[in-house]
Amino acid sequence: MTGLACALALQNAGYRVVVVEKSRGVGGRVATRHLPLSLVDHGAPTVERALYDESPYGAYIAALVEQGIVQPWSGNQIYDAYLSQGRWSLALMQSSGAAQYYAASEGITAIAKELAQSLPIELTQRVTGLHLDSNIWQITTEDKAFQAKAVVVAIPAPQALDLCIPLVQDGLSAAVISVLQNVQFDPCITAIAGYAPSVPWQNLPWAELRCHNDPIIARVICDRRKREMPTGPCFAIHSTPVFVMEHFEAADLSAVGQQMLDHIAQVYAPWFAQPELVQVHRWRYAIATNGYPGHPLSAQLSQPLWICGEWCVGSTIQNAFEVGLEVAQQLKQQLLDCSR
Repeated sequence: MTGLACALALQNAGYRVVVVEKSRGVGGRVATRHLPLSLVDHGAPTVERALYDESPYGAYIAALVEQGIVQPWSGNQIYDAYLSQGRWSLALMQSSGAAQYYAASEGITAIAKELAQSLPIELTQRVTGLHLDSNIWQITTEDKAFQAKAVVVAIPAPQALDLCIPLVQDGLSAAVISVLQNVQFDPCITAIAGYAPSVPWQNLPWAELRCHNDPIIARVICDRRKREMPTGPCFAIHSTPVFVMEHFEAADLSAVGQQMLDHIAQVYAPWFAQPELVQVHRWRYAIATNGYPGHPLSAQLSQPLWICGEWCVGSTIQNAFEVGLEVAQQLKQQLLDCSR
């Protein structure tokens, strides 16, 4: 989202941009899995906006609402789950009322696609090399090469670190490397589970559970509450970081997903152990937790290079969007200065 927001702002200012994306789609953890006759948001489940937010981000969300891309997601459907004596105890999440949540009926990835629709994007292109040659950036992937006057590296800090270490010989400061090394992420395993229409999902008082003091489950989202589908309910179930540490490299991910479902069956509702479908996704860099630099990083080289992501300031979609706009603003000034 950071890269898309930045690229669109630069394109709207008259610059020619190219987005080089390693995945098959855009948005990172703003991700939707397409299943037979259904959809599941298996990364970020919703998007949040402060009430009366008139910032560019607030205007962006308001435009998504107006276009019908996102719809209000009722806060009274979000519950806290506390593990006590082997069972979950539920309580309606206490909200300050200062924020509104939104869900996307066509999948959360639609908000990234909205940003990307006018951008030239090279998909399935993992950048393997980045260096300066005669004040021109040379960007290489496994089968393509690009040239640019400026580069924005909008990826998780550990991945950015791999690209940036060779740039020390071009003058990249050790301070930038140190900042990237200090940013820490929690990984996550997401189990996607689909059930028969006959399970009593409509009796659930919640659309989302946020779990506390549970060793395995951090969050459970009922995606059937976001959209009408001709199927039974589908759930996105996010693990705790502790659980991930034991199972991230497991060869049989389906068994890991089933273990998560069996746990929910034990502590909450037995029918969770009997899905019709289970898929599992690993997020190596799910949520930035420590070492936020507080701002995007400028490489201070002969040609502009910015290293950024939501991890510069936090872990939300709003963080990602606003960091992208900040980098675009700074980069426009740098390019203007370079042209003088």
